[in-house]
Amino acid sequence: MTRSLRRAACLAAAAAITIPAAAAAAPGDSTEFAVSGPLPAAITAGPDGNLWLAQYTELVQSGIGRLTPTGAFSGFTGGIAADAGTTSITSGPDGNLWFTGRFNPVPTLMRATTSGAVTTVASFPVNSAARSVVSGPDGNLWLALNETIVRSTPAGVTTSFAMPVAPGPSSYNVDDMTSGPGGALWWVDRSEGVIGRATTAGAITVVANFAAGAEPTNVTEGPDGNLWVTLRGAKQIARVTPPGAISTFAVPSAPADLPDIAPGPDGNLWFTESAPSKLGRITTTGAITEYTIPRPGAAPNAITAGPDGNMWVADGVATWVARVLTGVTPTNTAAPAVTGTPKIGQRLTASNGSWKYLPTGYAYSWQRCASAAGPGCASIAGATAGTYTVTDDDLGRFLIASVTASNLNGASQAAVAPAATVPSLPALKVTWSRSKRTIRANVTLRRGATGYRIAAVTTAGAAATRSGRCVRVTKKVRTGTRTRIVRSQRCTITLPKGAWSVNVRGVKGTDVLAITKKAYRIR
Repeated sequence: MTRSLRRAACLAAAAAITIPAAAAAAPGDSTEFAVSGPLPAAITAGPDGNLWLAQYTELVQSGIGRLTPTGAFSGFTGGIAADAGTTSITSGPDGNLWFTGRFNPVPTLMRATTSGAVTTVASFPVNSAARSVVSGPDGNLWLALNETIVRSTPAGVTTSFAMPVAPGPSSYNVDDMTSGPGGALWWVDRSEGVIGRATTAGAITVVANFAAGAEPTNVTEGPDGNLWVTLRGAKQIARVTPPGAISTFAVPSAPADLPDIAPGPDGNLWFTESAPSKLGRITTTGAITEYTIPRPGAAPNAITAGPDGNMWVADGVATWVARVLTGVTPTNTAAPAVTGTPKIGQRLTASNGSWKYLPTGYAYSWQRCASAAGPGCASIAGATAGTYTVTDDDLGRFLIASVTASNLNGASQAAVAPAATVPSLPALKVTWSRSKRTIRANVTLRRGATGYRIAAVTTAGAAATRSGRCVRVTKKVRTGTRTRIVRSQRCTITLPKGAWSVNVRGVKGTDVLAITKKAYRIR
């Protein structure tokens, strides 16, 4: 997509400038990052999760740049002529970046790997002026070259298609182009005031005419399947259906120019304005909100949606790129999962799952539920980490972990992991007795158990635990003339005042094989 190029002296900059919001982060809040080298003329989201710039300072230098979502910049000029005129860039179908050299020594189509290695793939007649490059729906690259549209395979095999004749003495001229609805390429001609369509076979038609003086300059496909166009002369944004029905919406501040427009991850369109320096957001029903760029002399130019769910704007007259918040929080694309063995004393771990829009942090919660589907759930107090250790209270229940992801726009809706089922355990045979504050439990041995333990947990007030001890008891029992040996465990625990749940368990190693509980109130 062609980006209006603003030419001015390069401003020196060395650090990111944050424009703080008055309160919490909100849509329209921006942070600017310094870039080096030529002026940023176009911007696109790359296949590597970074932002990529086409950069050009007239008669000085051409190049491309890579900007991470956190603002780290790398510039590349190798293999690019100083006055090539790098003014358009797109993410290609092959995992590379594709950009144009608009002017010298001849118009060219170039490819860059995500490490910045540049190759010239195709060259064009000297007077053709490669204005725009887009990735087409057919896996090829499509270029606007004045009165010609060119299809190029990733290998550099090009085919040219002449534009139809305009009402004047020459053919239509392509100012901007986008891949759009119907698997076609869509273009606008500013001077003739039209929007047109090109099939991937090269059939080119005019779809609709705008009002006189409208000056359609930039075009993109919206989230509603329509085309959205900036009308520079009319100070409007236009919505155009694929059959050609036009609706126009006036920009309130009536800016001097509307340099670019792009779909946002929030389901709206975002556009740039100059004089005054603003950003605009328009819903698919035409409601417009404008946001002022606070930095004096700011010139918002090219705009694109970034991998972090925000909009990224290149300044047309200074070496700055701004990140603009959209309010879009992370979106879960793969649910979290719980791993580990759901047994008493074992640790379970909740994975984060997968998310769009670059989470910067995660929060966790665990619930104990009556069913795997979720009804009858209660939050587990203090269980706010990515891990959870199974307790006695979880026996026969279902543990559900929820993960919430956050980014600069705030917290997402929680993503829920499939439930972990904690099996019930058989009960030990226990004879209970009490003497004042001391609880005694005589335990009949259970096959497989190699040890026994007694513990107590408060059931009211501040959480507290106590443990006692179990000892082996051997007793001779005479029945008639026969004597037999009876072995058991005698477990004791002494408790302070309060309400307690006392449990005795038979264990083998770290596994609990059986458990019995009894409630006591010590006064």
